[in-house]
Parts: sequence; C-alpha cells; structure tokens
Amino acid sequence: MQRTHSIASHQRNKMAAAVTLVAAMTAEPVLAQIEEIVVTSQRRAESVQEVPISITAMDRSTLEKLNITKPTDIAAQTPNLRMANSNFGESAPVIGIRGITNADFSAISNTPVSVYSDGVVLNNIQLHGMALFDTDRIEVLRGPQGTLFGRNSTSGALQFISAKPSDELEFGGQATIGKFNKQRIEAYTSGAILGDKLRGRIAIASDTSDGWVEEAETGKDVQGTDNKSARLTLDSQVTDKLFAEFRFQHQKIDGDDIVFHNSKADNNQLGLIDTVNATGTKPNIPVPTTQGGAAKDFSKVSLDDSFKGEEADSSLASLKLNYDFGDITLTSITGFVDHEHETRNDIDSSRVSEFSYQYANTEQKQFSQEFRLAGVNGRFDWVTGVYFFDENVKGDASFSLSDISHSVDLRTDPSQTPFSVFTQLTSDPTTFLPIGNNTARRNTSDQDLTSTSVFGHTKITLTDKWSATLGLRWTRDEKDITQFANTCLIYDTDNGGALDKPETFISRDDLQAVPGFEYCGARTEKASDAWEAFTGRASIEYTPTDDLLTYASISRGFKGGGYTGIPEINLSTGEYGFSDVDSEFVLAYEIGAKASWLDRRLITNLSYFYNDYEDFQDQQVEIQTGPFGSSGSVFLRNIPKVRLQGMELEVNAEPVDNMFVNFGLAYLDTEITEGNRPDVDGNELRFAPQWTANFVLGYSFDIGALGLLTPQIDGNWTDNYYVDTKNTQSAEIGDKGILNARLRWDHSEGKIWVTAFVENINDSTVITSSLPAFYESYGSDNATVDAPRTYGLTIGANF
Repeated sequence: MQRTHSIASHQRNKMAAAVTLVAAMTAEPVLAQIEEIVVTSQRRAESVQEVPISITAMDRSTLEKLNITKPTDIAAQTPNLRMANSNFGESAPVIGIRGITNADFSAISNTPVSVYSDGVVLNNIQLHGMALFDTDRIEVLRGPQGTLFGRNSTSGALQFISAKPSDELEFGGQATIGKFNKQRIEAYTSGAILGDKLRGRIAIASDTSDGWVEEAETGKDVQGTDNKSARLTLDSQVTDKLFAEFRFQHQKIDGDDIVFHNSKADNNQLGLIDTVNATGTKPNIPVPTTQGGAAKDFSKVSLDDSFKGEEADSSLASLKLNYDFGDITLTSITGFVDHEHETRNDIDSSRVSEFSYQYANTEQKQFSQEFRLAGVNGRFDWVTGVYFFDENVKGDASFSLSDISHSVDLRTDPSQTPFSVFTQLTSDPTTFLPIGNNTARRNTSDQDLTSTSVFGHTKITLTDKWSATLGLRWTRDEKDITQFANTCLIYDTDNGGALDKPETFISRDDLQAVPGFEYCGARTEKASDAWEAFTGRASIEYTPTDDLLTYASISRGFKGGGYTGIPEINLSTGEYGFSDVDSEFVLAYEIGAKASWLDRRLITNLSYFYNDYEDFQDQQVEIQTGPFGSSGSVFLRNIPKVRLQGMELEVNAEPVDNMFVNFGLAYLDTEITEGNRPDVDGNELRFAPQWTANFVLGYSFDIGALGLLTPQIDGNWTDNYYVDTKNTQSAEIGDKGILNARLRWDHSEGKIWVTAFVENINDSTVITSSLPAFYESYGSDNATVDAPRTYGLTIGANF
C-alpha cells in the first residue's frame, strides 16, 4: 500500500531503512493489485521493489494476520532468518541471518545482526526479545550493513518501526485469549495535543500465560509469560524547518525462564541412583546418571526449587530531530537504554536441587548519538554522517555442574571461595556428598565499549536505466574490561575423577581426608584493546522497465574483536583465564532481481549471495578431561576462513480478486574451509539449515453488509541443522514443519475484526536449540522446545 506523508513527515523519514516483499500482503485483500510498502532502508522513502537489497518487510496488516507479537515469530515467514530462544530466556533469542549467529551468549558479546528500535540500536542481546506492539512495520535486511546508519553488522539488520502519532484522534487495540490461559491486550490512542504543533501517541501491551510445560512432581505450570510494555511518542513541528520526535518505552518481564529439557532421556529428566552408603545410611543427595533414548513428552519436565524464572526491566528513550535547510536535511538521533536482567534456571532437568543450576545478572547502560546530512544534487542522492556509541555492561554469572550447586551462590559475600561455602553447605555433619567430578564457577565482567564511525553513501543516476551506489565507512571500536573468576573443582584421586562408583559417599567431616580432592582459586584480569577498519559497498543497478530492477553488489563487513564472558579452564594444569577474539571480516557478493508482473498481480524477488569470512568469530564448546577432572568449557575462537553461499526467493501473488498467496524459499550452503582445529574443518556453521520454506494462502469472501470473511493457512518448513560447529550427531536438530490456520472476519467498514486461530495444527515437536557438547557428560543436552498446538481468539478494533 503506497503510504503518503506530509512534507515534514517525508523529511523526518527520509533517512530510515529498506524493506521487501512479503509486505505485499495488504490491508485490503479485495484489491486485485498488490499494494506497495514504502520503506526507508536507504534513508529515502521508496517502494520496496526499488531497493537493491535482499530484504523482507512486514507492515501492520501482515503482523496482525500472522499473529506476530514477538521477534521470534518473524523468522517463520522470512527466508534465511533464524531466531530461537536461548538459555537467557525469551529476552535474548539467538538471531541468525544467512547462517551467521551470535558467537557468544554472554551479555558482553558481539552480535553480527544489528537490531534497531525506531533508529536506536539495541546492542545487548538481552534486548532482542522485546515485545512487539503498536508496530507500523518490520524490516529484515540481509547482508553486511553500515554505510547508511547506526552500528555496522556483518550479516544483516532488523528494524522495528513503531506507529507514529496521527493528526486526528484515533484509538484502538486488540485482545487475545487462548490455550494455556493466554491473555494478551494491546491498546493505543493517538491524536493532536496542541493543534498542528504537538501530536502524541500512547500504546500499552500486556501478555500473560500459564505456560505449556508442567513440572512433573508438583504439577506447577512453568515456561509461562508475564510481559508488560508501554510507549509514549510525542512529535512536534517546532518551526517550519525543525521537526522533533521524542519516544520513551518501558518493558518489564516477570515470567518463567525458558525451560531446559533433556531430549536424550526417556523420561525427559536425568536418572537418579537411589543407593545407600557402606554404613547403611541413605544420602540426602541423589547421584545423576545418564539415560539413553529420546524424550517422549516435552509437556512435562523435572525441575528443582532453584528454578526462579526471568526478570527484566528495560527503558529506552530517544529524541530525533530533523532540520530542513532546503536542499539538505540534518538529522540527529539521540538514544539512551537502561536495562537490568536476572535469571536463575535449573540446567539439568531434574528434581535434584544440589546438582546444577545457572544464575545470571546483567546491568547495561548505553548512549548513542548519530548525526546525518542528506540531500539531492543533480544525479547524486547522498547521505553522510557520524555515529558515536558508548556502553557499559556489568555481568555476574554463577553456575554449577556438580552436586554442590549452592557453593557458587556467592553474591552475598564475594570474598568467599566456592570451597569455603561448600564446606559450610550444611550444619549437619552427617550429610553425605558423592565423591567425584564437581565443578562450581562464578564469573563477573565489567566492560566499557566505545564505538566511533564516519560513513557516507550515495546513489548516482547514470542514465534513465542505469544507476550505481557507493558507500564507505570507517569504524573504531574500543573495549576496556575487568573480569573476575572464582572456580572450584572437586576431584577424587581414588575414583579417577569420574562417577564410576556411585555407591561411594563421604561425609563432610571426612572430606579433608580425601587426597587431592580440591582445586579452588580466584583470578582477576583486566584487558583493553581497539579495532578499526574501513568497510564499504558498491553496486550497479539496471532498470530496463518500471517493473524490473536488477542489481549486483559487493560489500565488506566488519565486526570488532572482543572477550568471552566465561573463563576457560585447563583441566590438565588447573589454570584458567579469559579468551579474546580478533576482528571478523566478510567480503559479500550479491546479485538480484525484483520484478512485477501481470499489472502487479505477481511480484517475484530473487537474490543469490556468496560470502567469504576471515577470522570468523565462533563459539566452541568442548569437554576437557585431565588430572583435575572433566568439565565443559565454552571457548571464543577465530576460525580462519568460512565460506557460504545461497539464495532467497519470495513470491507474492493475487491471481484473482480477493486471493493472496505468499511463498518464500531459501537455500544456504555453509562450510568452514580453514578451521582452527581438525574436528571443524569442512563442517557447517551453527543454526544454518540448508533449506527453508514458508507460505501464506488466503481468500476473502465478500459477505455483503456483514463485511469480509477470510480463511487463511500459513506455515513453514526448516531443514535439519547443527547447534555447534563440531557437527556431532547429538548436536543435530531434525527437520520440522509447522502449519497454522486462521479465520478472520472484518466489519464492512473495516473498523472491527475478529480472528480465530490454531497454530502448530500438526502438534509438531520443534527442538530449537541445545548444548549437547557442554552438558552431555552430565546426561542432559539442555534442549529448548517450541510450544505444542495452541489455539485462541483475537478481537481488534481501530477507530
């Protein structure tokens, strides 16, 4: 749908971000011609079909029709986009574009995908699971970005654009009820406050549910949702030349963590050996053992009392100013983010409270400032600017893969070592602890990141049919970090460091008599470094007709170096420290064609890409064994060379009046061509399925004065993929397909609508991620699983 703007509105949107094709699903499907979505990915208002980038865009109507309420929903209808819930809960999904995902799941990590909310980058991965409400559109840009705005990225960018204030009074919203006591409410009001000088918009959203997983012993519902969000937007035509827009958004999450399952066990939990020691006294801490076989029922899980859920409190404020000099527009975007996040989860999928758990706390503050100048001079349509970003992240993580998990809960007295707390675990001297392989860790990090960049971008009109685009960026990232680790390994020399004698127990008072049983220590490290690079983009575009755009481009992307948030432990020496990585670079080639056929009844967009990565930043998980026992460790490493190629096809059609058809197909081939260790050479990347497909099919029946009735089916299919670069069988996620059905009624005046929906009709079990290499020696793979079949009813109105 071609959107119109006032001159002031056009100027303030002139420099935003580009979008696509799935957006052809329109607000009024009765029209025979597919309507346009106007996007701003190249900092000018233009049709998605005029943008020489592989991009998918979804407007407000599409989001409503597909019931998209959170970022992870987008991937179902976006080729070569993967989004999966991670071990930090719904707040921090794993995001991957064209097979490139986060290299590290800690709060200080670099991400190859830049995520923006109304022009402000959300640098912390724990902000990427934001609630979507009162959203105007979403844009997914594939390929390296950075010559037009914001932070540079090596694989792509996501842009979330909220609805703007209106001139006239408007209000509306929607309410959803559904299975698992799903209750979601979204509402907004908008209009003029001081005539044509000041307009405002307020939007709120509440999303709650009981969760679809039941704790097997207590019957308690877990993996529930409790998200509250609110946004205030004010804009003002301050003078004839100055336009200002202020936005403040707050979100609070107080729900459950993502529940970890053990997909390798028959009963979806670790097995427990119930034994007595030599004296006939039953120990009060069971011993975990591995069980084989696939899980049969992911609707139940065993959790201990350390499962406390996820809490997050996030605020974002921004001020955007546009000043019109006539031929040149100056834009300033100032952004502030204040974020806190806390999670405590049971990572072993068992009722054993003293076996293992994970605790993490994050405090993040960021400031960003961008200045841009844009104008048109003859054949040159140009943008140039400077960008400054400053962030401080404090992280505190404790986790235990042992029978002494309470020993790492050191937040109240950081001076204590895990061992000192371990020996005070209980006042009962008859408490028995299993001898063997126990690991307790706590690590903190305090990182300052400063990024400065200068960029320029221009489109040159060569002839009526030929044009060229050139972009250049210089970036410098500086990091200063202090990290602290407090680690304890409990080891039994008699048993060889393994739980091969589960009947052997020892009392706390006798612990001192065990030879070579303990390695504990604390270490603090400080580091600072800077990375800088020139990156850019060049493309040539040929438009033989108004209905066809072809393009070829080459671009260079850059991601600065960094540090891992988790210490490495050498179990051969008992020493440990922190790892770092060098900068990552990519040289990306792309060719594409965007075409409209049959008087815009059919739109096809096709792209092919080939990328060469150098010093690719990768998360590698290993199980180490040595004189100090066995333990899983996360390593952040540079892989010398990675190659990937693939294609995206998107088709939108309205073959007859009232029918809409959308289809997407993606192919992806990734390979580590030069690995940093033998067991990854030639392997595929993480979260990189070879084939994915998606579709939407609907038809609107005109029922006269009663309005429109639209049945719709949509779905997606994902090929198998691996969750680590070792590509072991235990790290493989099988292929899965999802089918959804919806029935929507629209009032004849279009102001009221009702949708009944069933999602995951086939009740498919979709395992989205796991960490088998890290946890397999403890009998669990920490699998995360999407919801089973759900259903509900949504009622919406706009006045």
